[in-house]
Amino acid sequence: RGLEPLELDGVWLLRKPQGTLRGDLRPAAVTPPLGRGGAPPEPPPDPVREARLAADQGDLERALQIARQAVGRGRTPEALHLLALILGEQDRPDEMRRLLVEAVTRHPGYVQGHLSLGLLPPRGPHQLAAALHLARVLALLQSRADADVLAGPEPLRVSLARRLAQQGLENLRHVSEPVDERREPDRKRASGELP
Repeated sequence: RGLEPLELDGVWLLRKPQGTLRGDLRPAAVTPPLGRGGAPPEPPPDPVREARLAADQGDLERALQIARQAVGRGRTPEALHLLALILGEQDRPDEMRRLLVEAVTRHPGYVQGHLSLGLLPPRGPHQLAAALHLARVLALLQSRADADVLAGPEPLRVSLARRLAQQGLENLRHVSEPVDERREPDRKRASGELP
């Protein structure tokens, strides 16, 4: 015969049906291991959180070391993204871009990675790629509620991610528009750039 469910002190267990047990083999309650002072042990520190805190405090070398360790333990999109942001702060844009590309390649639905790639200053062939990443953000967020929070090195609301992607696409349109040299002085006067 198979096992049957049994609720014991609010915990569901499986046991052999009645008649197959010898004696009263009531299972003992399972208690979690205790740490110092009888308190439950603290969970291990989150390296992504620790690296972010170090970066927020201006200790970029320590943040870089912790972020590299986090990426070494697991190439999660959040760890790759945070390492990329720290490298960007250290003026290493090529490494930053490479890590962000890896994050979205490994995890195509990682919205914050696409958003960061789309908002990087477009240089040469990266301009079209930036537009594609921003369009991908809008597509991924299409059915998400504005109040939802996106995973990443920093929490980001969907509504803000949408606005950033839309503004980024608008900025890229302006960058890619050809400039009519004959009308440029008129534009500069209208914007106050020329007297």
